Formats: sequence, structure tokens, C-alpha cells
Amino acid sequence: MVTLRADVDVLKCNSNINFHERHLSTLSNNELAAWEQLIIFDGITIQILESEPGSFANFRGFDRSLLPALWLSTGFRLGSRILVYAPPNSVELHAYLKLKYLIEQHLQRIIRIEILYEHLNGNLIELIQLFEDKPEQYKTLCEEIAQQPSKDLYPKYHIDMLKRNMEVITKDVQQSFVFPYDMTELHRRELQKYSDRLSLPDISNNDKAQHHFFLKSKGFTDLPRLIAVSVDGSLIDTYEEYTNVIKRRNINQTINSPRNIEIFAQAIIEAINQLKHRFNLPAFVKLDSSGAGGWSSMSPSVHPIIYDFEKDQQERLVYLQQYIRATITDELLPQMAVVEELIEPEKRPGDIDADYTVCGFVLSGTFFPTSINLCGTENGAYV
Repeated sequence: MVTLRADVDVLKCNSNINFHERHLSTLSNNELAAWEQLIIFDGITIQILESEPGSFANFRGFDRSLLPALWLSTGFRLGSRILVYAPPNSVELHAYLKLKYLIEQHLQRIIRIEILYEHLNGNLIELIQLFEDKPEQYKTLCEEIAQQPSKDLYPKYHIDMLKRNMEVITKDVQQSFVFPYDMTELHRRELQKYSDRLSLPDISNNDKAQHHFFLKSKGFTDLPRLIAVSVDGSLIDTYEEYTNVIKRRNINQTINSPRNIEIFAQAIIEAINQLKHRFNLPAFVKLDSSGAGGWSSMSPSVHPIIYDFEKDQQERLVYLQQYIRATITDELLPQMAVVEELIEPEKRPGDIDADYTVCGFVLSGTFFPTSINLCGTENGAYV
């Protein structure tokens, strides 16, 4: 039996070490081999594939894989390798290594982590060793990357980096588990020919409506009230209704046209009204039930008119139609929106609304949580 051991108290930095053991006996032998080495990368650009390369300029060096790799590495026999587009700045890396040291002291063992950066000359550089052995050279490297044009960062960057350096990254490793920020069909398609040495998580599904109704159908009744709104105008309240609507999807109903926007907007306003009149609940609209980040959220503080029952319904409808036209510029509208019970968020220091997010991955249909994060939000979108 293989066991993944993770210290649940380690970040509290107390002297009492309590280990939580998660048994992986339900996985096959081939799947268990995936825990030998972790290969992790962020790849935020894949989330905005339709954007122009210039849109990626602000994301250069933005990397969310460092901290997750720190605690996930403890569950892999050979540790982890983090693929980065840009080296972390010296201050950030110093703080990171200090935290790594504290965790190692509590675990009483070394955490094996490499941060791999591919230089313009094609050389693969391990950044932790460079930072510790030659700090001035590391600083020069950071200054060099800051002057690179943003066009060098593109959606497939980390995938291509892995493919170019596959032999080095997987040397002497039977199987590596690849953990991108968000597993997509692109990852599966590009990396499937390396299945002899790479294991991948299941492709993620970020459909809030599907998740809600599935949990509800399995007896999870203590959930915030939610009404899903199909682009065809249907209001959905059960998992059976959801699956039936998905089965009869018609691409013509999702075309971004004035008539389809009107149907979509009317149904959303009706769902807001139902939450109020049937359940006496305030509402919060998310125009796209799929995806994360909050780009489609319509916070009542920013869009009060659509939630104002003293306003004429036609006035509310016109506002929502205009907002959809201005916000959704793709050829297709979202297939589903959600109108959910408004839950007032907790406050973080600085009067920042907080949102709890459970992170993890799905492997062979089983969800493995990796962390629970407290993310700041502003008007329903992450900050």
C-alpha cells in the first residue's frame, strides 16, 4: 500500500507534528507510480488563449506554482520540478527558501525541489542552486528576463519547454505526474505521446452549475440556493433538468446575436425575481457558469439596477442586455449562467472581500485536494 503523507500543521510552525495519511489504495499500480516525481507549472496564458500576445505582458513572471509545489513535494519520493517562464526575483526567492527551511525543520527531512528556467541560449538552469551559489549572477539573470519582449510568452510555453527538455527532466524517473494550473485538452493532446513516462490529471470541469446540481442530487442539501439559466431561456433547478438541457443544446441558440442576448437576459432577470419572490433571497449573477477568476460576475454593488425590484423590469432588462453586448465579444454566448443566493463575504485586512477556494486535481475520477486558499476578491472578481 502506498501512502501520501502531508503535515497538516506544518504551516502553523508549531512543535507538534501531526501527520494526516491519505491512503491511495483505490488507485491502480500504474497510477501509484505517478507519485514518483511532480512536474508543476502555472501556464496562466492558456486561460486567455484568444488574447493577443501583447496581453501577456503583465503576466511575465506571474507564477502561482511555487507555494503549492512546496507542500505537494512532500508527497513525492523524488520531490518536484517547477517549470517557470521567468526566475522569481531575489527577494521572493529568499522568502521562499526561508519558508522551505522552516517546513523542513518541522518535517525533519529535506524537501527536494528544483526550479527550472530555460535560458534564451537553450540551457536549462536550476534557479535555487544558482541563487544560493552565485547571487549576483542570479540578479543579472532577473534583469535580463525583465528586458525580454513579451512575445516570448505564449499559451503553450510551458508545454513546449517540457517537451524540449523531456530527457533531462525525466532522467532516471520511471513516471512523473504533470500538474498544470488548469488541466486542458491542449495538455492532453500535446503530452499524450509521452504516456510511457508522464501521468496527467483528468481534464478539469469548472462548471459551477453542474457541480452544484450534482452535489445536490447526492444529498448535499446545505448549499446556497442556485438557479442555472440556459442560453435558450430555460431555468434549471435540478441535476436532471441540467443534463436534459445539455443534451438538447443547439449551437444556433448560443450565437452572439441581439435576439439571443435578449432571451438570455430575460431569463436571468426572471431567475433573480424567483430568488426574491419564492425564497426571499438576494441574488448574485455569474454570466458564465464555467471558468474561474470572476470575470463574468455581476456584483450588486457594481450593477445594482438588475437587482433593484423598484426599477421597471424593462429598464433592468435593457441594462443587462447592454452589459452582455459590451462584455461578451466572442462569437458565442456562454451556454449557461448562474443566479445564486448572495453570500456576504468575510473581510480580510484592508477591507478586502475574501473567497475560499479549494484547490486540487482529479485523477481517475477521484478528487485529491491540495490546499484551501483564502483569495481576495473585489466586486466578485479575484484580486
